[in-house]
Amino acid sequence: MFADKSRYHADGLPLPDGRGSVQLGGSAWLGGLSLCCLFIALVAGCVDAKPQPTQSKSDPNSLRDVRIIGRKNDDAPVPAIDPTKIEARDDIVGVNQYWGQDPWIRDPSTSRVSGFSVATYFVSSATEKGAFVKGDIVVHLNWLRTYASGEIERTPLYEWELNESQSMGFRIRKKSVMGYFYGLVLKWPETIDVSGKHIEIQISYRRLAGGAMVKSAPRTFRIEPAARHAVPHAARPIGAPH
Repeated sequence: MFADKSRYHADGLPLPDGRGSVQLGGSAWLGGLSLCCLFIALVAGCVDAKPQPTQSKSDPNSLRDVRIIGRKNDDAPVPAIDPTKIEARDDIVGVNQYWGQDPWIRDPSTSRVSGFSVATYFVSSATEKGAFVKGDIVVHLNWLRTYASGEIERTPLYEWELNESQSMGFRIRKKSVMGYFYGLVLKWPETIDVSGKHIEIQISYRRLAGGAMVKSAPRTFRIEPAARHAVPHAARPIGAPH
């Protein structure tokens, strides 16, 4: 769909009398001969012209073959890894999170949102790619309330803290072009109800060396009331188009 499909064709000369030949005589014969020569040259030029090749699906440089992060290509299967044998790192300088269109875990009996799943990359300064980590992964869930004055009140609702052993089960067994990453799947207690609330989720890494906290950008969502969760996609990031 990205490649140009140029059309190449040559138009014949129209016949003035509508029949299969053109009658020429006298001095008009020379003009007709010149016109015929011109026509032959044009046809030869069209025959000799080589159209630009279009990008084929198998062309590795084609836009059709652009690799999409997180998507498995049929011609390039991603080999599985043993995450327990990958060296963990502590030189984390960034935390990147990638949310799906509907990342929520819901209670099957009440349809209330009770947790979430998210792909998370902890970026190593040495590799500039995602890495498995030695220190603690810390996740905060906050409730945001905005007042008429514009003031925003942030109320902590829950916190997860996972050491290397506890986070081992969230390591994804395949490496992407962005490195190694975690598939975090976290639930909060049943006593917490976020229905109808604005919430904020932030994922951080606590370095073993020095204890510095490397934080992701906080992600804010609006959770619709549980009664409206009969269909998927009940929550969207604040500011996302409707």
